[in-house]
Parts: sequence; C-alpha cells; structure tokens
Amino acid sequence: MKIDGFDAGSQNIHHNMADTIKDCQFLIAGGMGRGAFQSLRIYNIEPVITDVSSIDEAVKQHITGNLPNLMDRLH
Repeated sequence: MKIDGFDAGSQNIHHNMADTIKDCQFLIAGGMGRGAFQSLRIYNIEPVITDVSSIDEAVKQHITGNLPNLMDRLH
C-alpha cells in the first residue's frame, strides 16, 4: 500500500527541503502533507500549521505562544 508523501521520491524532496532550513527552529505553513511534517520533525524543526495569513502576525503570535497549530490541516 502506497501512502502519499512517504514514498522514496517524496521523502527525497522532503529531505532536501528540511536540509535547506535545518538551522530553523520552526516552520509556519498554511497546510502540509504528513510526509513533509514527519521529515521536519526528524530534523527537529517544529512544523506549525495555521490559518493566520500574515507572516508578521503569525510570527508574533508564535513568539507569544498564541499561534494556533491546526493539525487538521495536515493532508
């Protein structure tokens, strides 16, 4: 059974993405696949999925601990 985002090709893409930002502590996104989510976690990067559309506002809310992490946006 193939699970999208966990096949070898997707994992290679996710690895390259995570390796590029490996010095980051977190990544704020509007949505994300489960494979990408897991790859970020392996690199100890906290994926934060939110509906806040302003980058500046999202970062401010994350810093204060008020940014909603909407895990239901994982696909």
